[in-house]
Amino acid sequence: MVLSDKAFLHIPFAYKMPSMENAMTTIEQFTGIDPQAKAELQEACNKLAGGVPFTDDEKAKARERINRIREENRKLFGESDIAVQLIRETRDIA
Repeated sequence: MVLSDKAFLHIPFAYKMPSMENAMTTIEQFTGIDPQAKAELQEACNKLAGGVPFTDDEKAKARERINRIREENRKLFGESDIAVQLIRETRDIA
């Protein structure tokens, strides 16, 4: 069946809410992220979305912070080799 271009003009529009009274309400929830860290993350995301490149200094600071956090996690939780185990299990299944 071939439809003409005019057939698409009669498709009903999506439902539109009559007022904000019926809109879903939102509440502020604590995400577990430190507010300062959350602000820094949001700033970085905005920068990425805007296509603004990071400076070499910003990249170096990020690497230092990531390495520090990785080392802290290693001390807290020990060495983790879960990925290796999962890859081996996946190979065995296939």
